[in-house]
This record gives sequence, C-alpha cells and structure tokens, in this order.
Amino acid sequence: EQGISVGDVIIAVDDRRVTTGAEVEARAAEKQPGDTVRVTLFRADTLRTVPIKLGGRERALYQLVTAEN
Repeated sequence: EQGISVGDVIIAVDDRRVTTGAEVEARAAEKQPGDTVRVTLFRADTLRTVPIKLGGRERALYQLVTAEN
C-alpha cells in the first residue's frame, strides 16, 4: 500500500530526519502544492520510502502530521 497510513511512524521527509510533528510541517512548508516529497517511514516493522504528492497546504500538513501520531 502506497501513501501514509494510520500507525505509520514518519522518520524523514526528503531524506531529512524528523522527530516531531513541527519538523514534518516545516519540511512540507518548504514545498508548493503539487510537489512530491519522499517520506521515509516505518510500517509494520518495515522501513519504506513512499512518494507523497502534496495537495493544498492545510490538507498536506494535516495528512503528514496525523499519520505521524
């Protein structure tokens, strides 16, 4: 399954380590709607990197931060 799912633990955005929701937001804020970011995450004890196309700013940040928690 591509994308971000509930329970995923985000550890990097575009190969830059993140440890808080604020850091995830900061990485996404550096981009424009329509840009694609590479999100590295743990899902079911497996490390994955998935491409995420950013939608509108509010929606993109909500999706990334919600998935982190």
